[in-house]
Amino acid sequence: DFSIGEPERRRFFIDQTLSMYDLLYIDINRKYKKILKTRNLLLKEEKYDLLEAYDYSLAEVGAEIVKKRDRAIFQFNQLFSKLYEQVSDIDSVTLKYDSQWKDLSIDEIIKILFEKRETDKIMKVSMSGPHRDKIKFVRKGKPFISTASTGQRRLTALLLRICQASFYTSITSKKPVLLMDDVLLELDPDKREKVTILLPEYDQLFCTFLPGEPYERYMKHDTKILNVENGVFSERISNSK
Repeated sequence: DFSIGEPERRRFFIDQTLSMYDLLYIDINRKYKKILKTRNLLLKEEKYDLLEAYDYSLAEVGAEIVKKRDRAIFQFNQLFSKLYEQVSDIDSVTLKYDSQWKDLSIDEIIKILFEKRETDKIMKVSMSGPHRDKIKFVRKGKPFISTASTGQRRLTALLLRICQASFYTSITSKKPVLLMDDVLLELDPDKREKVTILLPEYDQLFCTFLPGEPYERYMKHDTKILNVENGVFSERISNSK
């Protein structure tokens, strides 16, 4: 669930989204991690005379990551807030990107790294950079997830995936293959139906449900249904819609 947990999970989600279509981003992200690992090693080994050279490399590559993440989140918000309101009637839920390096030049970033160097020496790790970025969910300027219900949090994670699939298709013109593994469990039947209606055009969709799921409300005319009981599969083709 990308809506809760450590900030690293949400950074991973955005990095994953960008990596699905931007090969350059994969290289940039890999390069940044390599530079960061070396810089942290220098801090641990107290080889401070080499930090200045690595600061420039870290700033240069990190600035590209921040720029791409910021643009991706901006594009996500064009769809995410609308979808959330359509399903739940709760408006103005958006993603907020917090980065110390956002909208800064390379020189300004290097200045931040220099100012934090003494802290870095004490902590033995780099305390500034996109590896410490935070992606938050807010509503009208206030934190949203901390006051949201379990269902609202689950809906947040679901709509993130829907936006990701739509984003992927808009960039690549390819239809995604979707897997929904009992992800609608904490939503009421009306919201479940709304979510399935809002799914982007896909190549294939695989869903798993517990017994009693009212899937008849949102399956299509050619949906294939497999029942599993005591390890035995039985199959039928739906006739609805």
